[in-house]
Parts: sequence; structure tokens; C-alpha cells
Amino acid sequence: MTVGEIVIEESKNGNWDNYIGSPYNSISIIFSQLIVRNISTIFKLMLIIYFSLIFTNTFYEFKYLDFIVVAIIGNLGLYGISFILASISFISNEIKLISNIFKILFMYVLLKCSPNIFIPFSYAKKILLDILFSGNIFSFSIYSFSFKLFFVLNSVIYIIIGL
Repeated sequence: MTVGEIVIEESKNGNWDNYIGSPYNSISIIFSQLIVRNISTIFKLMLIIYFSLIFTNTFYEFKYLDFIVVAIIGNLGLYGISFILASISFISNEIKLISNIFKILFMYVLLKCSPNIFIPFSYAKKILLDILFSGNIFSFSIYSFSFKLFFVLNSVIYIIIGL
């Protein structure tokens, strides 16, 4: 769930006015909701991968920890983009429309492009696909130091821009 969807949900429930008047920073409230929801999503995804490996009789040692670490670091960049969209939503009342257009555009660019520092989550996408499809032979050592550095920088840059 994106920040825009959280803002919409909280506005519908009438909680957003309470957040603005509270002594806590609204970004920290949204960020904590994002973390909880993403941990839940990653856990569900791990269960789906586990059961799909069992039901398809695919026996290889899936790198769960590597997958979780890459997903969390990669999601930081997406959080930044989500905060930018949430800021735009305060200017425009059409957050659903803006959010849906951005999702379609982002998915197209992400699926079509190779890892690029200007595209959030693109390095994480490459690593996650390698983890999913390489089986037992996956290792972080196959990536150069610069690739790993750009992977982390990609996420850090976009979270900083978003905040």
C-alpha cells in the first residue's frame, strides 16, 4: 500500500485532521504504517513462495533472508516516491487518479528498463529476480561493488527526495 492510499484511507476515516493536530510528525505516523503493512506483505509473500515451492516440487534452498533484505532496501526508494505523490495529493484532490496513472507509468518503466540510478527499485528488481530464478546458485558476490553501491544509493536518494 502506498502513502497516497494511506492518506486516502485516513482522510475517509477522519483521522487525518487528528494527525495534523497531534504533537507527532505526520511523516513518522505514515512511515510507521508503511513499515507495518510492508512487513505483513513481505511475510505473506514468503508464505506464497514457500508453498509454491512445495506444491510445484521445486526443491532448492530459497534465499529468504537475502530476499527480505533486498525487498526492504528496495522499498525505501518506493517510499520516497510515495511521499512525493502524497505531497501532490494535498495540492490536488484527485489522488486516486494521480496514483493510478503513476502506478501504470512506473510499472511500464520498471519492467522495460535495465537497472538505472534514475529509476527507483530498478536495482532491487534485478536482484530479486535473480534470487527467485537462480535457485541454489545465487550469491551476492556475482554483483560488482559498484552495482551494490548503486543499489543502496538508489534507495537512499529517493527516500531523501521524498522526505
